[in-house]
Amino acid sequence: MSSALPVSPTDCAAPPLASSGSSTSSLSPSPPPPKDVVQGLQQEIQNLQAKDELTVMKAAASIVMFATMPEVESHLEASVPQLLAILNGDYSLHVKKNACAALTSIMNASAMLYHIVAETSNLLKGLLIFLEPSVQDVGLKINVLAALCALAQHEHGIPLMKDAGVDDMLLSLLEDSVDANMEEELVDTFCAMAVHEDMRPCLLQKGAVYKLAAHLASESPEICVRVLLALGMLCGSSVEGQLELAKAEGAVKALVKLMLSNDHDIKSIARDLFGTLSSNQQTRPVVEQMMRSNEN
Repeated sequence: MSSALPVSPTDCAAPPLASSGSSTSSLSPSPPPPKDVVQGLQQEIQNLQAKDELTVMKAAASIVMFATMPEVESHLEASVPQLLAILNGDYSLHVKKNACAALTSIMNASAMLYHIVAETSNLLKGLLIFLEPSVQDVGLKINVLAALCALAQHEHGIPLMKDAGVDDMLLSLLEDSVDANMEEELVDTFCAMAVHEDMRPCLLQKGAVYKLAAHLASESPEICVRVLLALGMLCGSSVEGQLELAKAEGAVKALVKLMLSNDHDIKSIARDLFGTLSSNQQTRPVVEQMMRSNEN
């Protein structure tokens, strides 16, 4: 499953995010990056401190693109303090949106850069404030969710997210009616968190299964497959999770419908989930009851 891309930085074409982890190095040393590329990055890092917001906004957008270039990876660290200062400072939401996208691209550039960004003390504080209901900029919220998804890709980020209450805030968002692109990024973040076994009991205890199951009725295949993946990870080895899924309103009906999907991934995961519920002695009676109620 490919992660949904964050909203494109303002005044910058949408680049693909670099993959997590460093690329495999060859036996021979890599040639140094062209001086003009390094100088270009250094100029944009300097521009992050400009007094006019347009220059800062364009500089942050450019760093998103530089972060996809392996040859300048070692020079990106210098941009992190200023990007975090922008995120937490007195800038417009458009500038903060680009700073958020830049930090996400940097986290995705390499494991080293991931740790540099993740371990800064004010990262989550600067991100979570934009998920508050008072913030109406959907594009900014999508970029924040993309950053949280990147943070959740590595086990190191999970305790940081727990301590900051990220799970509570995201579970609250699941109950809201949100933009489809934002919903896709939201459930993608849950997938990233549910990969980690240490996170699953916490999500189960806080009702993630019920709240995710409500999104099985989405008309978007991308959202459906992400919800199914998250539910599969949460319920696969948890009888408690399986019972919650079987009892969730409309969940059994939705799984039956999704088993007939033309999308191979959706059909396959839905069948696996339904099969798990049907074969479990504790959940089978609930499934049968739900099936009968759907026939009436």
